[in-house]
Amino acid sequence: MSVPPKIPQQWACSECDWRHHILIKSDVLIPALQECPKCGGKLVLKPVSVLGAFLSLFHRD
Repeated sequence: MSVPPKIPQQWACSECDWRHHILIKSDVLIPALQECPKCGGKLVLKPVSVLGAFLSLFHRD
């Protein structure tokens, strides 16, 4: 049985400050990019800060 994360997660670069704007709140992961669009680094899941969650409300594609 899948369990959603207690803290929302985001795909983020392990080498720079880039983070994907979509929050992951369920047990279904969105497809990740192969590498960071900013520096080409590896992407990992990181917990979202309160500020990051607030700013993601206003992000537009």
